[in-house]
Amino acid sequence: MDVVGKSLSASTTANNLDCGSSVKVDGSGNVFVGGSLVDTTYYDANLNMLITKQFAFVAKYSNGGVQQWLKKFGNDEKDNINAIDLDANGDLYAIGMYKGVFNVGGIALPNGASTNAFVAKFNKLNGNTIFAYQLGVSAAEVEGWGIGVNQQNGNVYTSGNYRGSCAFNANTINPQGVWDIFVVLLNNSVIQSTNDIVRDFNIELFPNPTTTTLSILASNDIDLYNSTIKVFSSDGKLMNKSRVLSDKLIDVSDLKAGNYWLEIVNDGKRMIKLFSKY
Repeated sequence: MDVVGKSLSASTTANNLDCGSSVKVDGSGNVFVGGSLVDTTYYDANLNMLITKQFAFVAKYSNGGVQQWLKKFGNDEKDNINAIDLDANGDLYAIGMYKGVFNVGGIALPNGASTNAFVAKFNKLNGNTIFAYQLGVSAAEVEGWGIGVNQQNGNVYTSGNYRGSCAFNANTINPQGVWDIFVVLLNNSVIQSTNDIVRDFNIELFPNPTTTTLSILASNDIDLYNSTIKVFSSDGKLMNKSRVLSDKLIDVSDLKAGNYWLEIVNDGKRMIKLFSKY
């Protein structure tokens, strides 16, 4: 990009409040940006500004300012990317927050009436989502503000704040004040395993979030009863290993509140799915 700069706005209306919250540059001079795009902004009778359809976005531009790709997701006033970073391979990590229904490139995260934090990873070449999940489980609010990738071992560090009791990596943290700070490590062993997902190996977990059991809905070519099931905490610790029960249920009642990865291995194929336990 030249010193004059270029407009990277992608909103569809003139009365928007688009925001570029974070920027990173790779070794080839490509520029990655994260933030929010507002499609509708209006004012009430008292001239209070109201925002609807705010999308989180990530984008990549060449060193000449030409857009390579742009991905946006969400549709609520809280959806936003607050910080991004690149790993040693040049893939993009992002942290932000969302409210309500939220889908990141085909990966649906647990619905939340309050503000929720999330972490996602995107392919550097096309912006496709590699993985995404809710960061922290709280009945109140969780906000994700900072992210950093260790270039040597691929571990990801996240930071933000939360209100009320909140579960991270299966550990519940009680509040010390009105808002408290968190720093959470995401182990590379779990992050890298998501790259092994077989796309035609489709399963759904419900209810998600859950309190006691998970039901598994799989395509007809997957024999769940002869599959190996493993549950990992979000920092990579193996929590249990089991088989699917006769009614296609998995008992998770002994897990603490938090986010977990469910791994299913069947006939040499793997599928890893995120679920939350309340």
